[in-house]
Amino acid sequence: MANRVYALPALASRRGLGPSAATLQTEADARGGLDWTLHFLDSTSIRAHADATGAKKGGGDQAHGRSRGGWGTTLHLRTEVPPPITPAFQGRARDRWTEACAWLLTGGTPSHRVRWLQRWRCTGEEPDPHLSGGRTVLHHRPRQVGTVRVVVMLALLLVAFAPILAVSSRPVAAQDQVIVGLITKTETNPFFVKMKEGAQKAADEAGAKLLTASGQFDADNASQVAAIENMVTAGAKGILITPGDTKAIVPAIKKARDAGVLVIALDTPTEPQDATDALFATDNFKAGLLIGQYAKVVEGDKPVKIVTIDGSTGVSVSVLRHNGFLAGYGPADAGAATPVASMSEFADDSRVVCSQAGDGDQAKSQTAMENCLQKDADVNVVYTINEPAARGVYNALKAAGKEKDVLIVSVDGGCTGVQAVKDGQIAATSQQYPLKMAQMGVEAVVKFATDGTKVSGYTDTGVTLITDKPQSGVESKDTAFGLENCWG
Repeated sequence: MANRVYALPALASRRGLGPSAATLQTEADARGGLDWTLHFLDSTSIRAHADATGAKKGGGDQAHGRSRGGWGTTLHLRTEVPPPITPAFQGRARDRWTEACAWLLTGGTPSHRVRWLQRWRCTGEEPDPHLSGGRTVLHHRPRQVGTVRVVVMLALLLVAFAPILAVSSRPVAAQDQVIVGLITKTETNPFFVKMKEGAQKAADEAGAKLLTASGQFDADNASQVAAIENMVTAGAKGILITPGDTKAIVPAIKKARDAGVLVIALDTPTEPQDATDALFATDNFKAGLLIGQYAKVVEGDKPVKIVTIDGSTGVSVSVLRHNGFLAGYGPADAGAATPVASMSEFADDSRVVCSQAGDGDQAKSQTAMENCLQKDADVNVVYTINEPAARGVYNALKAAGKEKDVLIVSVDGGCTGVQAVKDGQIAATSQQYPLKMAQMGVEAVVKFATDGTKVSGYTDTGVTLITDKPQSGVESKDTAFGLENCWG
């Protein structure tokens, strides 16, 4: 009879994947015992798991341990077993393989991935039936004298430090399942949390597998580059990305596209925009334009001192919204140029007394606003890149006793942001629709994987001005509409 081989890795229990060595030994004993060869990263781990599994250095029950240190360190436990491996146990073996490969493909450090992906041959498919010695395998073969001997080589993957990325995924997909990747700027901003939820829902409905990753902050390009590489390795047919650094990410996107992966930007265009196959996004210039027009009508012709709390430098969406706001507000004087959507740098305006990067973060934006108040305490209009930034600005103004003297306008349309409009903390916000972006992205990847249809160009996912104090000549919806269509 030919050998039947299954991968059976169990990850360290602190990773939350798979059982411990002791648990598996208990299961094995219930089936008559197993041969164990455990690979560890260091001799200390060997001794700890030797104690956990009852191994001894020679003697009793033919069990013995040996410790050489480093990558080939092993612990060997041997018993003879007459019963065969059951189909249920074989199923559990496949489950453990997929759990471990899913972690390898989207987590750990790059050096671990390179070493172990080569060893395990994690490809997003079922375990290879021809894996052999040196890899993590379960052999099932008949004994010549009537008993069955099973050798299990169990690789415990212990890492010395946390992964660079905040990454999550589910078990590696079956061969006929489309894999879709989603990479967001962060995993904490409600906008991206909702985008991830929308993508997961669309993937579930389409029967696709979703892998997700994010940076640790808005412009964390290194994490996004690593995520693209991991997802290509995992067999993703398409990757949806909200680029943090819209220029620096382009080479990594090119490599993915050269490998046949469909890449779609969500919310934020790359520079150049055609570096991706397609863009599903809010018209960010228009989002800024709407709140700029609104602020101008409210303030009229009286002198203004404007503060802009922008996003990260090098992010196209920051430039588009900032310049759109100034274009909507109108030129400072008859001879001043009006910003346009094609500009790649922040436009200057003599009425702007302070501009700082809050990176879309509430705490950083509060500090930025406090700095601006020290520079000029007579501010009366504040534009913010998003609603978390607007909340930080409001807190700074309230602490200074100026919250009723300053008009705040923003972009996002999340539920907490719309509620802030209703409560009078933000005057108006431009609502965008991340669920729609994510849904369209997943559907496009599945269609590409199914029949080769490749989406291209820009698709506007819509933007609506939300305010409870409408102004003549500026189209808007009230917060009742905003709360019905908000996210987060």
